[in-house]
Amino acid sequence: MRKNKNVYPRGWDEERVRKLVEYYDNQTDEEAVREFEASINESSQTFMSVPTELVPAIRAFISSATTKRKPAGRARKAPTESRNRRQMV
Repeated sequence: MRKNKNVYPRGWDEERVRKLVEYYDNQTDEEAVREFEASINESSQTFMSVPTELVPAIRAFISSATTKRKPAGRARKAPTESRNRRQMV
């Protein structure tokens, strides 16, 4: 048995990657088009056209932004009444 040298993101393993590859390898062109068209209407995603040479910098930025995110914890306190009065003045 050979040892797997790949490092996967949290929640991923070799079996999950294999299933994903199998899914896309067996997908017809029509299915791929329908999947793409459905993703365009997804409100939680944005597609952008960027110069190819900027892609590595954009990926690095996204990676650093997601790893620096603070875990959910205490909610930010709402301004107190006295603070609200100061802001109004």
